[in-house]
Amino acid sequence: MLLFSNNLSNRTNILTLPAKENRVILNICFNKQIDLYHIVTIAVFPIILLTLNNKWIFTNAFFIYVDPWIYLGYFLDFSGHLNAFKSYFYTNYFGTRFPWIVPGILAYKVFPPLTANYVLHLGFLYTALFSAYFIIRNVLDKNSALFTTILLGSYSYFLFSSGWDYVDGAEITYLLLIILCLVNLKKTNEKLLLGFFTGLFYALLLYTNLYMIIYTPTFLIFFFYGNKALKTNFDFVKLATWISIGFLLVTISFCILNYAVSGQILFFLPQIKVALDLSLGYHRWKQPFAVWLFNAGHLVIPIIAFFINLLLLFYSFLRKTNEKNIILLRLLYVLSFIMAGIFELLKKPVLQQMFYASNLIPFLFLSIATWFYPFLEKLNTKQMLLVVVCSVTTLLIPFGLYSDAGFIYVMIRYRKLIILFIFIAGGFFIYVNSKTNRYVAYVLFFCLSFSVINYLSSFREVFQNSNNPERESAHIAVVKTIKYLKEINPNCEALFWYNSETDPLGRMFRAVNSTYMWRYRRIGTEFPKIEKNIHPDNSTKIVLLTSHNEDYENAVNSLKNVNYKAKLVSLKTIKQDNINFSIYFLSYDQN
Repeated sequence: MLLFSNNLSNRTNILTLPAKENRVILNICFNKQIDLYHIVTIAVFPIILLTLNNKWIFTNAFFIYVDPWIYLGYFLDFSGHLNAFKSYFYTNYFGTRFPWIVPGILAYKVFPPLTANYVLHLGFLYTALFSAYFIIRNVLDKNSALFTTILLGSYSYFLFSSGWDYVDGAEITYLLLIILCLVNLKKTNEKLLLGFFTGLFYALLLYTNLYMIIYTPTFLIFFFYGNKALKTNFDFVKLATWISIGFLLVTISFCILNYAVSGQILFFLPQIKVALDLSLGYHRWKQPFAVWLFNAGHLVIPIIAFFINLLLLFYSFLRKTNEKNIILLRLLYVLSFIMAGIFELLKKPVLQQMFYASNLIPFLFLSIATWFYPFLEKLNTKQMLLVVVCSVTTLLIPFGLYSDAGFIYVMIRYRKLIILFIFIAGGFFIYVNSKTNRYVAYVLFFCLSFSVINYLSSFREVFQNSNNPERESAHIAVVKTIKYLKEINPNCEALFWYNSETDPLGRMFRAVNSTYMWRYRRIGTEFPKIEKNIHPDNSTKIVLLTSHNEDYENAVNSLKNVNYKAKLVSLKTIKQDNINFSIYFLSYDQN
């Protein structure tokens, strides 16, 4: 039996747990009396966000990146992709990221495509949010945990990472799960089982993206600094053994899966090769600082937080305070940011690319929690409820703003002046307030500032998507196209032909191509130009994607110019809301 808290020991509210695992999980999450309205608030908040604006939970088919669509391809046809890329094994690191791919496969096997997208992304998002909540609750206090989790849940780049099909949302979730295990090692009697889960989540993190190995020193700092008592009363050999068992269990399971599907055992070799190539050689995505730094909206809040944490650490050092947990969380973020900065100086785009910089998000918000802990812990239930209601309202406002005209245009154009005005006005407001209400005023002022900066510095794609078809419709259209192509060409030998720039749906055609077989399966993205040599055989066909009816004749003439005769095998029209295009499935032979 397990009691939720000591002050319930004389009551009859006792929960009988049949399994040791359940007892450990409840110890981690509920080692203090739980507040139901905290759980309800965190659970309902993303639903409200989706009601106001659901764009953030879909990959934008008209965005610059193709990588998320490659992973969607693995979700829809895992064995087909894995076997099709056998000859590219050492360069095809996409297919080795099983901790993200396997949940995607399960979601799309069990649910219809639209539902699967929601289930997959909300599953990782809720896991990340509740992990962050219980970490902060156990390290600091429940009020700071709730407020910071609400901030995290509204942060545009967290939603961006959690909503598209790239791997960084999974990285954030697994990283938070590891920290949750580490902060609870000294708070449960089942330390070995918790060590097992630590090793399991660490393996999932590394196999999602091997780059995440750079945070291993951060985990070690978290462990040794936060669990000094374990040095004298815990057998580290046993702990290391159980961590290793968890890690090996994941590794062996994925090796078996890879062997069963493709006949190859060491699934992680491509990730190692790519990581070494990018680490030791020139990174092809690296740009000069002058090109990207002043447009890096994803670094605005992280940079502000970095300097605030530096000042607070310096202040703690001068005061010689003994706030071990607060110093720990601030120090971890500062070290993580410095480490990312060092990689950037070494010409690795860790800060330049938002999908790498997003890995700072867990440490960023754990440090932000320490800023309010001295204030929020002093609030009573009614005051805290006021903070929650006002914070949620303030943070939700940007998600309801769609228009590019009028008020929003002024906000964007004069965003620097608006941010400066908020800081000055807010500081004055806090100063003149009575001491009793100053704590609430400080927190709400920060919340307002965060909401405005979050909106003005973020990709407006998170909140708005003017001039593009709805992302939900584009997602469904891409899945419909892939399913149709799998029906008429199950062996995936088709070559794609489309114009990614001049066709209004060209970017979405690129998403389809990336979902199907990426760059290994195309003859041109500048239709009617043929960009690679093609050789006719009995299995290879051409897939022409176009929203123009006359393009079929243009395709026939282009092939004729290079001595090929085209034959229409199949024609399919895809209609999804305001999306309408044709799929011409062509065979070709030499004249």
